[in-house]
Amino acid sequence: MTATEHTSVVIRANLAKAETALKAFETIEAGLADLRTKYDGVVYEIATPKGMREAVAERAEIREPRYKTEHARKAGKAPLTALGKNIDGRAAYITEELFKIENPIEEQIAARLKVLAEEKAERERIEAERIANIDRSIQAIRDEAAKAIGKPAIVIWAILETMKESHPDESYAEFQTVAEEARNEAITRLTQLHGDAVKAEAD
Repeated sequence: MTATEHTSVVIRANLAKAETALKAFETIEAGLADLRTKYDGVVYEIATPKGMREAVAERAEIREPRYKTEHARKAGKAPLTALGKNIDGRAAYITEELFKIENPIEEQIAARLKVLAEEKAERERIEAERIANIDRSIQAIRDEAAKAIGKPAIVIWAILETMKESHPDESYAEFQTVAEEARNEAITRLTQLHGDAVKAEAD
């Protein structure tokens, strides 16, 4: 007999016990109306020996089905609890065996995802560094005019001529237009500074 077949047999046996308990409930429940009609609201002459005997005897008649109810509850619940434990145990065993098969694959996937994440992080680092370098180059173009302030006209003229001869190339990539605008602004500013320096020196 396989484990599954054995479990099926156990399940059927436990369900049969539970059904027996439910039938016991039905029998006891069917007698509730009669007991309620017979005893509900009855007042006994409890102060007399006879009244006490009647109260004790009739209480016993009510207690008996109550005890049977509790017995049926335990008898019906026990196999279901056992069945639940059996199901939990089987599920835990199967899950553990599946993990043994799955985990090596999961480890391979996790290792690959780790590599991909590291590669992505490296690409992002390189890209950030590329943009930072371009930003520094563009800022250096803008700084040429600031560095020329206060210099002799001949020096400013040399810087201006160098700036005119230089053109942002493909190394600026998508920022080439921005670099060109910075160059034009620098040329405009240097031209103004050169004119001011020539005038000041002439004066």
